[in-house]
Amino acid sequence: MVPRLCGAEYLRDYKILATFEDGKTGVVDLEHELWGEVFEPLRDVGLFRRFKFDAEADTIVWPTGADLAPEYLYENAIAVAPPPVAEPGVDQPFFPVSKVRVRTSDTGHRFRRQWAVVADDTREIFSIVPEGYRLVTNTRAYELGSLAFALVFGADATSRLKVFNVTMPATRSWAHIDLTADGLEFAPWKKDTWLPFLRVTNSYNRSHALGFKVGVCRWICTNGVIFGERSFKLKITHAKDENLEGRLVEEFGHRRFDWTEYGERLQKLTRLSVPPERFLAGILEILGVKPPARLPRQVARRDGWSRLGSHLSGLGHRYQETLGANAYALVNAASEYAGDVKAPLMTTARVDALQSRCGSWVDRVLKRYGSEFATRPTIDISPGSTDAAEQLLALGRGGT
Repeated sequence: MVPRLCGAEYLRDYKILATFEDGKTGVVDLEHELWGEVFEPLRDVGLFRRFKFDAEADTIVWPTGADLAPEYLYENAIAVAPPPVAEPGVDQPFFPVSKVRVRTSDTGHRFRRQWAVVADDTREIFSIVPEGYRLVTNTRAYELGSLAFALVFGADATSRLKVFNVTMPATRSWAHIDLTADGLEFAPWKKDTWLPFLRVTNSYNRSHALGFKVGVCRWICTNGVIFGERSFKLKITHAKDENLEGRLVEEFGHRRFDWTEYGERLQKLTRLSVPPERFLAGILEILGVKPPARLPRQVARRDGWSRLGSHLSGLGHRYQETLGANAYALVNAASEYAGDVKAPLMTTARVDALQSRCGSWVDRVLKRYGSEFATRPTIDISPGSTDAAEQLLALGRGGT
């Protein structure tokens, strides 16, 4: 027996958000179903959006008398999926959080317009927020992200989602939740596979906007999370009272990931040469990282820069051996560093920004050499990045 329909809400175009008694919430897209004498008039969006939820009939009804079987709505809803369990060894970002009134500890006096965002399990206070602040839990953020993912990669894709990485400080006040979908792999060539990817960003201390990025990542160490023009993004403030599903449909509803085009972009990167001796400089340029003109006197900080040079040089050598001395290997080396919070001088707060720099660099390089790929040109690396690489190498040799 199909669960009863509990409510329906217009989103945009010919899309409806349907909620069922078993907890399932999903988007029903009727764009290609409005044909025939009964439904053809509903191609007028102004008329289509005037449907009403009929609780007695357990369905939605239009002014024309047209309606839909509850079974159809349930079976065709792109479901907002519940969060999966994170992989072993990965931080668990899904824990209960509440917004509660602020009270004084001695008298119990309630502050009229001040609320606290609190972890239910530890009673830790994440932040004090105004009355109009909209709390979005990580669980709710994931559910919305799975909808965005389904809109881009198809309704069946959400059932394959798994959490493979969580970037979250010890305070648990914010998180990047990274997910991939097994069984939907794309291989531009042998022994190199890419997977659909979803990043959900959320915070309880107002440090990060609610955000969704849908793209792809490279399967080896789930490296290669390259966000650029071929990924789809949306940020939403916690302060606005709006239909979140509607925003997602508006942003992602017309998106489809083009694997063929993406494969062509990757192939072009392999045709851009990078001299082996310039790899470290190239990685530094992608990341926008360079040591200060005068290195700090503190031994720990100087040692950090020295270890960074050795670490990035090692990444460069490893990727050259497996992928060749080209721009594809270069950006994969840079993106591995960007995603490794245990690497020298890395912090959790820098992950998203550095990975985004990798994508921006790819976009710039492909535009810069757009007409030259047949000649396998050598990419230019700025003198500043070259100097930075030499400085790090000298530091590793014991220089200043």
